[in-house]
Parts: sequence; structure tokens; C-alpha cells
Amino acid sequence: MGQEELLRAIEEEALAQRERILREADEQAGAIVAEAERRSEEHARKRREMEAARLGRLRARAVNRARIRASAMVLGAKQEIIDQVLSRARDVIEGSDKETTTRLVSALYDEVKAEWPEDLSTPFVRMNPAYAWLVQDRATEIEPDESLDMGVVFVSRDRRLMIENTIRTRMEKGKRHILTLLGRLLFR
Repeated sequence: MGQEELLRAIEEEALAQRERILREADEQAGAIVAEAERRSEEHARKRREMEAARLGRLRARAVNRARIRASAMVLGAKQEIIDQVLSRARDVIEGSDKETTTRLVSALYDEVKAEWPEDLSTPFVRMNPAYAWLVQDRATEIEPDESLDMGVVFVSRDRRLMIENTIRTRMEKGKRHILTLLGRLLFR
């Protein structure tokens, strides 16, 4: 083998090696590009999932806030209806005929009198002057109080003890029970 043939063989070997190196470089570049695309797609998929989860949480919060507001509005409307019913009931009671009013105020008076401690002196009786005539002959001292509705308030002489028994306080005492009954009647 001559020098020329050796050079040609070396040149062919170099060309073949160059082709192999270029082919391997292309394959590696293709693998790198494919890996980069896979990572990019994975990253984009994770970002979409994270954004979907974030939007889901935002939506859930908005729905919960809307439900709470709606419940509050419904509750407010129910409370308004119940307040109107109680107010109307109080108006009906206070607008009763003379016989019913007499019995009612007398019963309220008698209940407080029965509760009044015997060891205390005779109390002042505070009540609305419109109803004072109903117990005038039974109470020793009546203090007129325009702010009171139908009923009586017994007050000790030293003003340390006070027992109130009016339509308003009776409705307040029974309000939980009244609200339960009205809720069943009106809203179920």
C-alpha cells in the first residue's frame, strides 16, 4: 500500500468518522430537543393543573360566600317575618277588649306578687298609667311609667330588687319557644 492509498484510506476513515460524529450529534441533539419538549410539556401540564386547582379554590370560596350571603338573607327575612308576627301578636294583645285586658293585667300583677319575697317591704308598682286603674285598689303605691307596655314592674323600696312582668318581657322569656313554633308553622 502506497502513501496515496494510505492517505485515501485515512481520508475515507476520517470522512466516515465525521459522518458518524455528525449522526451521533444529530441523534443527541434530537434527544436533547425531545427531552426539552417533554419537560416543557410536563411543566405546562403542571402549570395548567395548578391554575385549575387555584381556580377551583377561588370558585369554591365564591360559592361558599354566596351561600353564606343567601343564608343570611333568608335568615334575615325569616327574622323580619317573625318580628312582624310577634309585633302583631303584641298589638293584638294590647288592643284586647276591656275584660281581656283586665284579666291579663291582673294575672301579670298576681304572678309578680306571688314571686315577691315576703321578707321585703311592700314594693312600688311601676306600670303604664293607661293600665294603672286595673290594680289601683291592690297596689299600695303606683309609679306611672309611660315607657312600659301592658304589665307591671315591682321595685323594692331600696331599688335593689326589680321584677318585671310585662307582655314584652313575657314574649322575650318565651321567645325561643315562640320562634321554634313560628319557624315550624311558617317555614316548613
